[in-house]
Amino acid sequence: QVFPSAGSPHGGAYVERGAVRSIEASPYRGMVRVGVMLDSRGVRYVDLPGTDLRIGERVRLEGDRIYRD
Repeated sequence: QVFPSAGSPHGGAYVERGAVRSIEASPYRGMVRVGVMLDSRGVRYVDLPGTDLRIGERVRLEGDRIYRD
């Protein structure tokens, strides 16, 4: 399943993997902000129009999209 984001500074096909760390209200109306703890020990936040992802779930980020891993 793919979750397209509202936009991301990361373009292209760069792939990152990690686990969902947080899901909270986004500063953008009608959006949620998903925080992903990357396997590379970084954190990336992605704003989505909605999601059924759960904290702890493994995901893959490709550009501005989130996929279940």
